[in-house]
Amino acid sequence: MNNPYDSTPQGGQFNQDPQYANYGGKPESNPLGLIGFILSLTCLLSPIGLLLSLFALFKRPRGFAIAGTIVGLLLSVVVVGGAYGFYWFANAGRGAMAIGYIAVQSEVLDEQIRAYTREAGSPPTSLDQVALPAGAKIDPWGVEYRLVPASSPNGLLKISSAGPDGQFGTADDIDDIIGLEDNLDEATVERWMEDAVQNKDNWPGFMDVANVAREIEEWRNGRAGNSAIAGSGGAPAIDGSGDGDDEGGDGDGN
Repeated sequence: MNNPYDSTPQGGQFNQDPQYANYGGKPESNPLGLIGFILSLTCLLSPIGLLLSLFALFKRPRGFAIAGTIVGLLLSVVVVGGAYGFYWFANAGRGAMAIGYIAVQSEVLDEQIRAYTREAGSPPTSLDQVALPAGAKIDPWGVEYRLVPASSPNGLLKISSAGPDGQFGTADDIDDIIGLEDNLDEATVERWMEDAVQNKDNWPGFMDVANVAREIEEWRNGRAGNSAIAGSGGAPAIDGSGDGDDEGGDGDGN
């Protein structure tokens, strides 16, 4: 007599039915989907998690794989967008670095040209006549500055740069670098930043500015009190200073 409470079909048909083949056995697993899901939550590794989750979609069960794909896709967009934004700002900042680079150079250039004029009695006609550190003579784009004589006896000297394209006589030339940081217009700064993003290797970075500043400072420390005339070496020759010393010596009776 059959047991009315026995839910198993006669002849063991329950276990033989294909749709119940895994019933009561070890459940299926998808470790790749789980790993992909976990990585997708880690933000920086979300692109890797997305990739693993996509592969895991081809195996059952797909729960973690689907979740990892969705989360990984969303966070990957954030990560990639953030990385691009960081790249853009890092390179655009080189445009601003060029302003700092020129400001560091223009200070010593202006200082030495004024000292030369006092010492020689007339302004120089070339930067080669002025005692300067090598790093102060080259603009941020690798081209030597040009000294432009004054257009009138009472006019001012100008120090011009070929600008980002490295060629004099083009639209991006800098007429005078002295005080440039105070005179740059917004359109020029934006153009420099855009060019720095597209051609980052042509623009100075933070370390370039730091290096030229250190070179100039070391040069100053090593030449304190020396002549501003290139090649003269020692202390500046100021008219009448020697005679005054001699007279003072005679007056003291020495």
